[in-house]
Amino acid sequence: MKKYSFAVCAVLLSLFASSHVFGEEEKSDAGPSEAVVRKLGAMMPDQTFKREATTTSDGKIAPKGTTVYPVQVMNADSTPLMKVFFFQEGELWAIYDEAGQVMRETK
Repeated sequence: MKKYSFAVCAVLLSLFASSHVFGEEEKSDAGPSEAVVRKLGAMMPDQTFKREATTTSDGKIAPKGTTVYPVQVMNADSTPLMKVFFFQEGELWAIYDEAGQVMRETK
């Protein structure tokens, strides 16, 4: 019985570790999660958003060379409301609008 428990524990641990590694890789490539977009974008529940092609910062607002994730926030009737830009600072996300106003995520 001990061997069986050890084997099950080893398999579960390896699955957890691999899912964590692949999950982190996917998260970093995909940009901010939906929860982060909704929180930092101050979105209402009926609003939607559309991700656009990533760019690289020129250093004016986000640090130079940082990947920037543009997002178009849409009203409930699918008309464009505003365009915002997400970038990562360490583990946390930051957002700026077309006027250059920056808001940062807190822990």
